[in-house]
Amino acid sequence: PVTCGGGVQKLTRRIVSEPTAFGAACPPLEETRPCGAQPCPTDCAMNDWGEWSTCTAACGGGTRSRTRTVAEREENGGAPCPEETSISDDCNTQSCDATSCTLGDWGPWSLCSRACGGGFQQRSRGFVEDHGLCKLDDLPEEQRLQYYHCNTAACPDAASGSLRCAAKLDIAVVMDGSGGCAKDGFEASKAFVKAFLGSLSLGDDEAQVALVVAGGPASWSNYMSCTNGTSLVGCNVRLALPFSADASEVSSAVSGLAWPGSPAHVAGALALAGGALMQDARPDAQSIVLVVTRGRPLSSSRTAAAAAALAQAGRRVAWVLLSHDVAEEAVASWASKPTRDNVFLVQAEPGATNLATAKEETKVAGVVAALCPTALLGA
Repeated sequence: PVTCGGGVQKLTRRIVSEPTAFGAACPPLEETRPCGAQPCPTDCAMNDWGEWSTCTAACGGGTRSRTRTVAEREENGGAPCPEETSISDDCNTQSCDATSCTLGDWGPWSLCSRACGGGFQQRSRGFVEDHGLCKLDDLPEEQRLQYYHCNTAACPDAASGSLRCAAKLDIAVVMDGSGGCAKDGFEASKAFVKAFLGSLSLGDDEAQVALVVAGGPASWSNYMSCTNGTSLVGCNVRLALPFSADASEVSSAVSGLAWPGSPAHVAGALALAGGALMQDARPDAQSIVLVVTRGRPLSSSRTAAAAAALAQAGRRVAWVLLSHDVAEEAVASWASKPTRDNVFLVQAEPGATNLATAKEETKVAGVVAALCPTALLGA
C-alpha cells in the first residue's frame, strides 16, 4: 500500500438485481479517490570525500584534511545530514634532520647527443628520500650529474643527403610560414625540410615524422585570442601531417604545403607539436621538436613558455634558422642544451634550392649528425 507521494483508493460493487425493461439503469460500479497525498521523506545525500589537502609541514609532523559537501538536504522527516563534513589526518611524520638527504644510485646513461663530431651522454641521481628539505640545485653539479664524451669521431664532410640516420626518433617538424618569409622563403624552407627528412630512415623501428605549419591570425580579435593563449581557433596554425613513417606520405605532405602568411604563431605550433607527441610518441623513441624558421615569432614570451613546457615534458627542442633575421640569443634560450647541438644556422646561396650549397658551417648533414643519437649510415 502507498503511504506517501500520492495513491488511489478504489471502491467497487456488484449488481444484485438487473433492471427491468422499464426500470432505471444501474449506477457506476467503481469509484476512485486520492489517498496518501502527503510527500514522502527524503534522506540527506552527501557527495564523495574530496582529495587530501597538502600537508601543513614538509617534515616533523603536520596535518592534512579533506572535506565533503551536501548533495541533497533531507526533506519531510528524512534522515538528517551527518555533522562530519571534514576529517584530518597526520602526515609527514618523518624527522626534519637534513642529514637524511642521502643521494641514491646513478640512473642510466642517456643516448649520445650526437652521432659524430663529439657529443655527450648524461646521467643523474636524486635523493633516496626527499621530505621537502633536500634541494638538488644546492649541491655541486658533479654530485648530481655526470657527463661522458661519446661519438668523438669527426663527421664526414658530405653533401646534403649523403648521411642517413637510422635511429628511432619521433620528430615533429614545425615550419614557420610567417609573412616575413614570403612565398619564396617558404619554398626554400620546404626544400630544407625535404632534404632533412630525406636523410632519415623512416619505419616502425626507425624514425616517424609529423608536420606542423605556423601561420598567424588575420584579424585583431584572433590576434588577441592567440596571444592570450586561450584558443588556437583563428590562429592559422595546423597539424599538416600526424605522425607517419611512410616516406612517400611524408614527402607528399611537405610538397603540398602552402604558404600561410601572417606573423607565425610559433607558440601555438609548439603546443600542437607537443600534443602530437603526447598522442603518438613511442616510449622507446627520442622525442624531438624541430622548428624551421626564417623570422621572429608572433610572441616571444609565449614561444619561450611553450618551449619550456616541451622541455618539462622531456622533449628535445631544436631550431634551424634559415635567416639572420632571427634573434639567435633568444632562440638559444628556447632550445635544449647544449646550444651547439640544438641551434643551427643554415643559409643557402641566393636562389639555391639545395641546402648543400649553404655557406654556413652547419648544413643539412650537420643537423642530422647533431640530432641523430646513433651511427650515421651512408645513403
